[in-house]
Amino acid sequence: MSGGEPIRAVVAAVDFGESSGRVLSLARSVSHAHEARLHVVHVVHDLQSFVGFFVTRVSLAALEEEIVREARERLTSLCRTCLSTSGPHEERVLSGVPATALSAYAREHRAGLLVVGRHGQSKPEHAFFGSTSNRLLQSPPCPILVVP
Repeated sequence: MSGGEPIRAVVAAVDFGESSGRVLSLARSVSHAHEARLHVVHVVHDLQSFVGFFVTRVSLAALEEEIVREARERLTSLCRTCLSTSGPHEERVLSGVPATALSAYAREHRAGLLVVGRHGQSKPEHAFFGSTSNRLLQSPPCPILVVP
């Protein structure tokens, strides 16, 4: 989005953490103010990237399918709670590396704004790889609003 272009789509990225409600509230407000389409997205880590680290009796495909099913249920519940009185929105569960998947989704849907949460506590993997919000800020697909 370059200066002056209207916001036609807002993507709210949620991880079901404590900031998810605030992310949805702000994204809903911006999408309503701009009469933009609201996309609510959660990304499930692609389990193929963990091959070699874990050995399970359950196939990787079956495990990932169960995780995606549960994520869809949680996303629907979260949206029902936080967006009950707002207009229509799209709910999407993606699979992949979160920053990469969110960036691609925002570009594909020509988002004028991507709203993401910031973790209150640092996870150990953030010391090595950085958080999703930090990764998105390295090469933003559009303007990004990071919610504490």
